[in-house]
Amino acid sequence: MAKQIVVLIHGMNTVGPWMETVQSILETDPDIQVKHIKFDFLDPIRFLCPLKICRDSTINHIYSGLLSIINDNPDKEISVLAHSFGTYALSEILLRDESMEFYKVLLCGSVVKRSFNWGLFNKRIKYIVNDRSVNDIWPVLAQLTTFDYGASGTYGFTKSIKDRKYTVKHIGYFDDEFVRNNWLSFFSDNELYKSQTHNTSEKANSPFYFHWLHRPMFLSMLVVLSFFISVVSYFIYQANLPCYKKWLPSAEYSKCFGETQKAYFLPQVVNGRVNIWGEDVYKGDWSTGPRYWCSFSRLTRKQFDEINRRVVAKLNGALLGQRSFISSNGQELIQGTWETDGGNCERD
Repeated sequence: MAKQIVVLIHGMNTVGPWMETVQSILETDPDIQVKHIKFDFLDPIRFLCPLKICRDSTINHIYSGLLSIINDNPDKEISVLAHSFGTYALSEILLRDESMEFYKVLLCGSVVKRSFNWGLFNKRIKYIVNDRSVNDIWPVLAQLTTFDYGASGTYGFTKSIKDRKYTVKHIGYFDDEFVRNNWLSFFSDNELYKSQTHNTSEKANSPFYFHWLHRPMFLSMLVVLSFFISVVSYFIYQANLPCYKKWLPSAEYSKCFGETQKAYFLPQVVNGRVNIWGEDVYKGDWSTGPRYWCSFSRLTRKQFDEINRRVVAKLNGALLGQRSFISSNGQELIQGTWETDGGNCERD
């Protein structure tokens, strides 16, 4: 009978397809039984939300799962293997419940803040190790994009925990050879911190751009630069627009109106608003076709259909509107107006 239960907790935007692979390898040790805690997709919006309340439902689900496993197995040692967001959820649970204890904890792809003090749990966790990778950019991006995460899965923690350095990608930890050589030995053997895999390299360093992304000053500069580029792009875009597509003060709109109606129909609608400087500005919704049109009245249905066919086919025209009425002798007569590219649209 297994003496140790290893609980697997996956990360965001996934349902942990790697869990079955890890389970099959860890359970080659008859003293280990593996259990999964799965949760619905944690989408990027909730993951990146700066408010913890956005993630509370997911963390509470994981907490309930852990409590259930612990309560159902009072005579067994409970260990945890957490990946990515699962590491963050575990750290929050340990802070909330001071009675929760584990035999071994293994973190990988961690997004917990590097300064997190795991030493607070020395009496509640017997062995803990953090597997980090210098080629894992996701913890760096997590720290860059919101306030509650850290790049511990890339650079390690600053205190109170054993870090093991690798060169795998964010999901590279789940390679069969990696799991067999590193994780199985951690949960089974007395040599708890041994690393044997060929992916290990103490001399390996992260790509240079990881370090820039990791710096708070870089994030501030990136935000300022993005805002500056957006503002400049907006004014360049506005400067190149024709006047009839801009919001203009009254005097400038009147001038634009006079120029535009020479080539375009009158505006269908004139919109007004107050700009950020408190100034009244206006913009018309103009018909952008050329200013050629023809209109016929008192057409029979047959005449109307024939003119419509000819104007559309020969003059690239379009029917702008039509109105029908019944004459005194009971005949339907139609009035139609067409817009064209020019040319003769005389009635035959």
